Amino acid sequence: MRETGRPGLRLGTWEVRLDWEANIGYWTPASSRAERRAIIDIGLTPVLRLAPGERGRFFVEAGIGAHLLSDTSPYRGRELGSAFQFGDLIGIGWRLGDRNGYEVALRIEHFSNAGIKHPNQGIEFAMLRLVRWLSAGPLA
Repeated sequence: MRETGRPGLRLGTWEVRLDWEANIGYWTPASSRAERRAIIDIGLTPVLRLAPGERGRFFVEAGIGAHLLSDTSPYRGRELGSAFQFGDLIGIGWRLGDRNGYEVALRIEHFSNAGIKHPNQGIEFAMLRLVRWLSAGPLA
């Protein structure tokens, strides 16, 4: 995730901020189905983050971005239809450390090609995310 460095918008006691997240991911399906395939995911997502107060450590986040996958079938019986996928996410998390330099978050993500190509079965997964910021953390 890239911190923009700009202060967020204040809504009462909450701060709202938009940051960009670039990712490279590696999926290995946990399904017991035969012929599982590892998938490489490259994505770019604008992420909207809300945190209570200027120094609040708790946050909620949501985003919708674009992803390019190395394969369209993570396991037998699941077809994503195209290598291009939209990815939406929602999550909650907590910033840690003196300068909010670390965070832990739980996210739910959904990938789908939005009907661009069929089949479009999509896929959902949960993610426990651990982050170490190189500069002072977000909303710090």
